[in-house]
Amino acid sequence: SMIRSAKKPLNVILIGEEDINKKAYKHFRRRTASFITMTVEEAQQDLMQQGLNPIWKWGEWGTSSEPTWKNENTIHVGDWDDLETHAHVLNHLRFYIPYLGVVKNTKR
Repeated sequence: SMIRSAKKPLNVILIGEEDINKKAYKHFRRRTASFITMTVEEAQQDLMQQGLNPIWKWGEWGTSSEPTWKNENTIHVGDWDDLETHAHVLNHLRFYIPYLGVVKNTKR
């Protein structure tokens, strides 16, 4: 695993569902320099307290999947690639990771 092969203790931040976070924390907490868990809701709240409005909170969120949104300039997604994971909040949250308070305040 990455944690076992690292030459120095790692600072780990896990964003996920609360029950999985608890299991991971219990397993890894003594194997890392720090192991911080947060839910998507907590990460979202952190961003919003900083004045950032994550894309999944925009009023337009999800409208691109509506048939009326598409026009002749739209790249049409093939049926084989029509996965819900593309629109999942975690897929977009990765772009906000550098802005999370816990990351900004971590010693590097």
